[in-house]
Order: sequence, then C-alpha cells, then structure tokens
Amino acid sequence: ADQTGTNFSFDLTNEASSVIAEEVTAVVFDYYDGTGWVETWEGGGGTIPAPPVAVRVTLTFTQPGPRGQTVDRTISQVIAVRTAPG
Repeated sequence: ADQTGTNFSFDLTNEASSVIAEEVTAVVFDYYDGTGWVETWEGGGGTIPAPPVAVRVTLTFTQPGPRGQTVDRTISQVIAVRTAPG
C-alpha cells in the first residue's frame, strides 16, 4: 500500500503488521465545536463543512505492574486546529 499523501491504506488482512505500540489499548478522539466536546465530527453545523476548533486525543496504556498485575494509564492532549473558525 502507498502510505504517502492521501493514498494511505491499511492492510486489514494482517492487522498485526500495522501495530505501532502494543501497550496502547485504547485511542479516543473528541472534537470541540466551540461550545462543547462531541464524539464524532461531520464538518460542523454550518452549510460549509469546517474543521473542529480543537481535537482531544486520549490514549490508554496497559503495562505490567510491579507485582505481576497490569496497570492502566490514561493521558490526554488537546490540539488546537488553527484553521477552524472562532
């Protein structure tokens, strides 16, 4: 598959080959529309599609703990989208 530009595609026949970090067990994207956070983004409520004001990326990592149990750690980062209106 061509993974440059807009021609990126996943090889779903062998998903294991696309794993970047095995310890990442969850990825969540939330979108800020200027008034609140939403779980999906379809281009905003206007007649012309627009990007969100910000995107929040939340990652959950599962790692071995000191006594053999697993430990989950969740971190979030908010990324401002500068081309967004507002």
